[in-house]
Amino acid sequence: HTGMDADHTCDVCGYVTPCADTNPADHNCDICGNTISECRDEVGDSLCDICGKNLCTHAELTAFEAVAPTCTEKGNSAYWQCNTCNVYFSDETATTPIENGKWVQNELGHITEDADNNHICDREGCTEVISTCKGG
Repeated sequence: HTGMDADHTCDVCGYVTPCADTNPADHNCDICGNTISECRDEVGDSLCDICGKNLCTHAELTAFEAVAPTCTEKGNSAYWQCNTCNVYFSDETATTPIENGKWVQNELGHITEDADNNHICDREGCTEVISTCKGG
C-alpha cells in the first residue's frame, strides 16, 4: 500500500482496499498503523465497545467510612465505589482503583498477659473472658 491514507492502494496493481483492523482492541489499522477508530460506548455500560476501556468519569461516588477492627469483628479502611461503573477506589478523587474486598481488615484477636489472673482480654475496649481455669 502507499502512504498513510485511510484506504490502501496496491503498489503493483493499484487495487484499493479499505483499512482492515483484525485486532480492534488497539483501534489501529493492521496495514498502516493509523488510528481508524476512537473509543465509543454505544451500549451505555461505560466501557468502550471496541477495546473494553472504562470510559466512566466516576462523577458519582458512594463513600464507605473506615471501621476499626476489633478482637472478634473485621473492619475496613475507607473506600469509594463509583455509582455508574461499580469500580472501587481507595481515594475520594477516584484515581486509585482497588480490587473488591481489598479494604477489609482482619479481626485483631484477643490478647492476654493474664498477669492479674482474670482471664479477660487485655486489648483496650474488650472485656471478653478468653479462658477459664480448669481443674480442682
